[in-house]
Amino acid sequence: MPLRRRNHRGPGLPWIAKRPIILGHEVGGIITDLGEGVTGHSIGDRVTIGYLKPPPWGPGLGRDGGYAEKTVIYEDEIIDVPDNVSLVQAAVALDSAATSYHAVHTVGGVTKDSVVGIIGLGGLGLAGARFAALTGATVYGVDTNEGVFAEAERLGVTQTYTDAADLVQHSPDVVVDFAGFETTTSAALHAVRQGGIVVQVGLGSIETTISKQDLVLKHVRLEGSLGSSQEDLKAVLGLISTGVFTPKIEQISFDKIGEGISRLQKGGLTGRLAAALD
Repeated sequence: MPLRRRNHRGPGLPWIAKRPIILGHEVGGIITDLGEGVTGHSIGDRVTIGYLKPPPWGPGLGRDGGYAEKTVIYEDEIIDVPDNVSLVQAAVALDSAATSYHAVHTVGGVTKDSVVGIIGLGGLGLAGARFAALTGATVYGVDTNEGVFAEAERLGVTQTYTDAADLVQHSPDVVVDFAGFETTTSAALHAVRQGGIVVQVGLGSIETTISKQDLVLKHVRLEGSLGSSQEDLKAVLGLISTGVFTPKIEQISFDKIGEGISRLQKGGLTGRLAAALD
């Protein structure tokens, strides 16, 4: 990936600001070229792109992304990849893992004494559950797919349910909703303890109905969470490096990207698909 100095950062724009565009917003790679004025990094460095919020400045959003054989990285986005972390792991850490870490720790403020509810045990939710469990928190998980329960328990979830309403018996300090369907946000507000925090990540439905009574009388804090910070990404890379967090990845070749997108549309994947050059 060529490395350049950023010359301009404009105002917030729509999610996909460049059309047509090569997609792929989770990228790990090796610097192959240096732009004018770039210092501090060298050709051959292993890096990932900790792009700065808000969109659309990331690859695959405001510029061609990681589905190309090369993409551009700017100096202020560089995150060095530890030697014992693969570039595929680094790419996956960029969004699917760091987004969960940000929701659980940076927004949710989960600690070792927290009781945590995780709604939605897909890729993001399982990562979030793992991060909460690594902190020492007691974690309860919810998903309509019971097939993910064994994996959730392996990652540290104490008990699993198919209905978010069942969380109310545990009075969680924090509920993170990675699903975001019509009833899940309302169920999270009802289940969380007095003065607790609900973190909204999932957008399974664009609109929902909530109980203002739960929100107001229980003094609940409802927070939206999008993406992550560069510090969150560095923390996730550190956890991968020490071996306590291992993202579940199926690696495919670049010529299988179209087929991989079709598989994602059909659903049923339990890990992350990552395309890598030979």
